[in-house]
Amino acid sequence: MDKTVKFKLLLEEALQKKWCASLYCTTCGCLEFRNAIKADFNREEVLDGLKALDTEFIQSQYIKEALEVIFQDISLFGTWYDLVDELKGSQVGIYLEGLLDSARRSAEARKNYEIEHKKFMEVQHKNKLDKERLKAQHNIWNALRRKDLKAIESMIAKGIDLNETNEEGKTIKQILGEIHGNH
Repeated sequence: MDKTVKFKLLLEEALQKKWCASLYCTTCGCLEFRNAIKADFNREEVLDGLKALDTEFIQSQYIKEALEVIFQDISLFGTWYDLVDELKGSQVGIYLEGLLDSARRSAEARKNYEIEHKKFMEVQHKNKLDKERLKAQHNIWNALRRKDLKAIESMIAKGIDLNETNEEGKTIKQILGEIHGNH
């Protein structure tokens, strides 16, 4: 029997018997499925079998999952990109290119999200610091009146404007000088 036909029959048997074909299965690792392929086919025969599969056959979700397990097992580097040229022009090759393109777009979207999220978080942080600085700028006058040095030091650390003046025209700097002059 032709190996490509035998390969397709094996996939049909796996589908019919519901062998696990989940790439990241932590229960069985798809061993029944993987071992059945390894027992009867070498890498070149698997590639030939994949090239012979038609569009209709690869439409089921189970077969798509099984293909991912096969890609992982026959890929030389585990990235599947090395299989693109070897499967070029076949329906499975088109499916593989679609998977890889989808993964690339997903990675780009994730990267763009992370960049935008970082920018957003930086703006949020800056807004928080600005809000704290404005609150400190408002509250500094009470701390100066009380001569509360710890509070004054804390507010200065928030980046208040030391040149702001009170009703008497004195700057925060001048009042601090007076406080320090009295100690």
